[in-house]
Amino acid sequence: MRNPSGRLTFSLIAGGSLLLAVIICTVPAQVSLGATTTEMVELDGSSIWKNATSLEQLGASYPSYRCAGSAGANASAAWILSSFQQLGLAAWSEGFQFHGWDLALEPSMNVTFINGSSEETLTLTSFQAEQFSAPTPLYGATGELVLLPLPSTSSRGSFTSLSYDPSGWQGIDIHDRIVFVGREVRWNPEYEEGLAEKLREDPAALVFFYSQPWSLSYEVMFSASSGGMPLSNAGAYLHDQSVPAGHIDAVDTGWLLEKLDQGNISARIAIDSTEGIWTQSNVVAFLPGESEDSDQILLTAHYDTVMDGGFCDNAASVATMIEVAAKLVGMRDEGALDPSCAIRFIALTGEELGLVGSSYYFAMHADEMGEVRAVVNIDCLGAGVMSRSTTDPSQGIDLDELVDRCVADAGISSIIEEGSSDHQSFLYPRDVAWQIQSRWGISPQIGSDATSVTSSICLSSLPLTPLDPYPSGHPGWIHTSRDSSSFCSSSGWITEENLGEQGNVVLALCLDLLGTAQNSDDSASPLPVIMVVGVLVFVAVAVLLMVMVRRRAA
Repeated sequence: MRNPSGRLTFSLIAGGSLLLAVIICTVPAQVSLGATTTEMVELDGSSIWKNATSLEQLGASYPSYRCAGSAGANASAAWILSSFQQLGLAAWSEGFQFHGWDLALEPSMNVTFINGSSEETLTLTSFQAEQFSAPTPLYGATGELVLLPLPSTSSRGSFTSLSYDPSGWQGIDIHDRIVFVGREVRWNPEYEEGLAEKLREDPAALVFFYSQPWSLSYEVMFSASSGGMPLSNAGAYLHDQSVPAGHIDAVDTGWLLEKLDQGNISARIAIDSTEGIWTQSNVVAFLPGESEDSDQILLTAHYDTVMDGGFCDNAASVATMIEVAAKLVGMRDEGALDPSCAIRFIALTGEELGLVGSSYYFAMHADEMGEVRAVVNIDCLGAGVMSRSTTDPSQGIDLDELVDRCVADAGISSIIEEGSSDHQSFLYPRDVAWQIQSRWGISPQIGSDATSVTSSICLSSLPLTPLDPYPSGHPGWIHTSRDSSSFCSSSGWITEENLGEQGNVVLALCLDLLGTAQNSDDSASPLPVIMVVGVLVFVAVAVLLMVMVRRRAA
């Protein structure tokens, strides 16, 4: 005779297995969203490159590129807004008043070399105005080119440690002349103070160049976002004394220095600039969560530039953000994404002016910051090695761990690099606003009770300048004329492959955050808990039935 308790045991095991299967299958799909959907969806590096090139070329069609507050920046903001709206996203611009600067025409510098009876005229094609430069007179600033020499040194450190010697410039008449001086003067506080004092002699204009053996290797001049003022410990001496300012690259520098040794040079500089406090705009797009009061994830990237095309810094990251938005919208429409929280895509202005746009965004949405689970800022993606800043775990989210996992899943490597970018406006809102106030005299109003978003991270890449290590053999050139799609393509500094791989990390991180945000108050997934409950129920039922069987047998 068969043992009835054995049949019962078999029935219990089968029934329990069925119960566990039902429990597992009924767990909401969002629990594993980040782990499953990223295997099916990837970004197209060529599409990111194409959009980044479009944004770069749009800005480059304006004399002042995408400098914050300029016509080029406004046209770029409109292009980004249209890109979001074409995806079917609710999108809008958020304006605020801040310092702006623009050019009506391309800046120019023409020089005439006179040596005895010979005369040679040349247009210096590398000449570029310093951002926030004062305008020249209607027909340009003209005068003899005069050199203010700097002591020759072996390194940046040795130059910055020099003490200023005023005798080196005594007797050099700069009144109504074009001053030619090494950019390095701005890297030594004593020499910069000396320059500010010398410029009280009322020159016609000023032109920066690289004068040191160690800086000439840079070849192209690095632009500063406020070089025409400038914002320094010596004050805004160029701006305050209305001295128009620009710079030239190494090739033109070499020609000028050679000719200065042989004879006299006169120059005409034209900078048709305007300045004021104008409306600037952040562009916001919104993908809703499961309810109107859902928490938010913020994906941010700045779209403004210095006086260059800004392909890496930061058209590539804006294009990545748009591509991520397109993928998430497509997944939602296909039923593959049902996020429990909302995500905002924010194209920020004024990063180059000192995190201005992000600080104003924080101030305008300060009462919402308690609902923001994480801020993911992307800046200068596409170079050889991905990098990230560090964060502290908050509300059950460890962004460092999530990013590292996404990087590993993408099959690439990353390093830690803190850097300065818009995520800091969310980490240290009052400090950033104070810095803006101290530099510009106006700032967003952020109260003492403002809630910072500690889970704010910046994703970037290296190298960005020649000073960064570049094991791949391709140095970086942000803030120079080489930050263009054409140079990036020919040099290999920024590549479609890198943009695709690093963009996939951004996409995977967003999916993880959208999938885990519903559990942010308790970082553990509910799946193990439900399984444990199921097992306990199964064991309890089994024990009860076994007791009943034994009683019947007795």
